[in-house]
Amino acid sequence: MSASKEKRIPAHAQLSDILRSEIMAGKYDPKIPLPTEVELRKRFKASRFTIRQALETLVVEGLIYRRAGSGTFVTSLPRQQPYVRIVGSVEDAEALGDETIFVPEHPLRLERSRSAAENLRLTQEEVWVLRGTRYLSETPFGYWQIHFPPNVGELLGEGFSVRDNKSVIGKVMEETGTKILRAEQVVSAELADARIAEALNVATGSPALRIERLYLDHKDDPLLWSVSKYRPDQYNYRIHLYPQTKSRLDLGNSPSAESPSS
Repeated sequence: MSASKEKRIPAHAQLSDILRSEIMAGKYDPKIPLPTEVELRKRFKASRFTIRQALETLVVEGLIYRRAGSGTFVTSLPRQQPYVRIVGSVEDAEALGDETIFVPEHPLRLERSRSAAENLRLTQEEVWVLRGTRYLSETPFGYWQIHFPPNVGELLGEGFSVRDNKSVIGKVMEETGTKILRAEQVVSAELADARIAEALNVATGSPALRIERLYLDHKDDPLLWSVSKYRPDQYNYRIHLYPQTKSRLDLGNSPSAESPSS
């Protein structure tokens, strides 16, 4: 198994991703032990440490468990497991639309919002807004509120909408011909109000994961500001972190030693 040179994803993370996909696809019987560490080492041509790291990740996620003297088993999955999103780039964030279904609450329309205007760096409070719920296998797991500055909203046109397995970001870039340079993100938590609770099919006051993203175009001007609320029991958000430079690691040994970059 070879690591990706472009994103430098660690071998144990690649391995856990493969095993997770196989588990979710029902490849392993919960009553039969998983392949042993020796068998997994032969299959993936990986070290014992890498195999153990990968398995420990799946234990923490609740997908597998160890039974003393018997081996490692897949946890019985009586309900749908949380959607896991691994983000390392703007493209990863866009890929959400390819894997889930978006159902709009209403088409694009003009509204007044001070907070959206401030985040979009506008002097006026009028912004274009699109709201909707994302589903995974008919289960609602995220509610989106997407705000556009007037120039972008006018390009999209009143009534613009996105449905089914479409990326809102991808559709916006397609319609406007704009490229995304970067995105700024803030992750926090809050309690679901009545509107969010109804959209996510949870009780009012239930905890929700809040993710704000400000997408900026090639001129570093705001393209859109999105506020997403997710059910924590249906959505896990994972980020891979790497040292930025070798000097920050303070390796101090061989000059040929490799260190991953962000």
